[in-house]
Amino acid sequence: MGEDNGGPPSERNPRAFEIVKRAVNDHLDKEYAWPRTILEFELRGAGVYPDFVGQSLLELHEAGIIGEQTEIEGRKYLTRNQGGGEISQIMRNCVDGYYDLLDEVGKFGELVAYAALCDVSSDYDNLIYHVLPESDQTHRLQGISYEPDVFIEFGDKCTPVEVYNGTEYITKDKKKVQKQTLRAASRENPHSRPLLVAPLVSEEAEEVVLNGDGVATQFGKPLVCRNKLSQYERYLEYLNVKSNFRYIPPIKTKDGTEIDGEEYDRILGSAEYRGITEEKIKSDRIPDEYIERIRGGIQLVYVSSIYPEASNKIEEYACLVLQPLFHHLLRNDGVSEPELLDFGWDDFTERYPKAKGGVSKEAVFEMTQNYIEHLLDIGMIVEEGGSMSTYESKHPHLSLSLDEGLPI
Repeated sequence: MGEDNGGPPSERNPRAFEIVKRAVNDHLDKEYAWPRTILEFELRGAGVYPDFVGQSLLELHEAGIIGEQTEIEGRKYLTRNQGGGEISQIMRNCVDGYYDLLDEVGKFGELVAYAALCDVSSDYDNLIYHVLPESDQTHRLQGISYEPDVFIEFGDKCTPVEVYNGTEYITKDKKKVQKQTLRAASRENPHSRPLLVAPLVSEEAEEVVLNGDGVATQFGKPLVCRNKLSQYERYLEYLNVKSNFRYIPPIKTKDGTEIDGEEYDRILGSAEYRGITEEKIKSDRIPDEYIERIRGGIQLVYVSSIYPEASNKIEEYACLVLQPLFHHLLRNDGVSEPELLDFGWDDFTERYPKAKGGVSKEAVFEMTQNYIEHLLDIGMIVEEGGSMSTYESKHPHLSLSLDEGLPI
């Protein structure tokens, strides 16, 4: 939706352009000024990427439909061409309430990710030793001077988890991605394999995370604790973004205690910390699809960790076949092993056309089959009737569409 294929947005994608134009006109018919970032978030719910929104706004400006972007109280607003207006008190209250909510949902997003990761870790007791909430782990992570939102001991490796539960579209320039990858630990032991958990991440940002030996897991709509809705609902409705959030109940512990983001933040700095250990936190109020995408992210972290253990060319090439094969399996249930091997091999030879020389395809397939057998043994892949699927997981990548809007 945001790709620049030449020509103005109105010609490249008339349907998406009309969605942007209609939203702008509707808002500026009732308000002198409308906040641009909130408009971009609203239009994500309609399946339109922010970069396409930006290009469309430029075309609308050049056509004289909207005026120059205006900064009001440190935030960017769209206006008509006429001057002399001012932001209404209703809009001021709504914008203040919207950003107050975003301040509160950050910690709730970290709590939900922590509870989901605790749930996933129980599937792999022999691989994941501990899942810890936000805490000082600088002594275990070379090169990382901040506290990860969640910390996972993954065998002899570490996975610092950075959680973003806001409304921005994560691009490669966003600080969250830079913190998560560019400060990642070196290849010394233990080697860090970071996990970024966010509503929506661009392909460029995913590549940045991947180059940092990490995985980006996306969950679509920012999560809001349901007990906060009544306080902010009128603001979200006026700004037309209420449906762009997902509302879930507070997270519960096994003793019945309910925790929201504010309470979680308080507990992290208190003696009650022991009450939210991985054995005591529950995930039954988290949407299944969220947990399935988290599980898919963890599975990808593990599959990518096999490559550094390769001791020869056959093992290296088999790992490079295994990785795309597993991505394919996360997107497609019920695939036969021969089909998986062919898919992985085609991807490998396309990306590394010079690598296949000197090593037989049969030897690489045999080694890849050994890796698949290992993933079956540890329960990351399941097989039934000759067809394979990943265990209760979905691919962590999401994309927008005009038909479905913001997923999940």
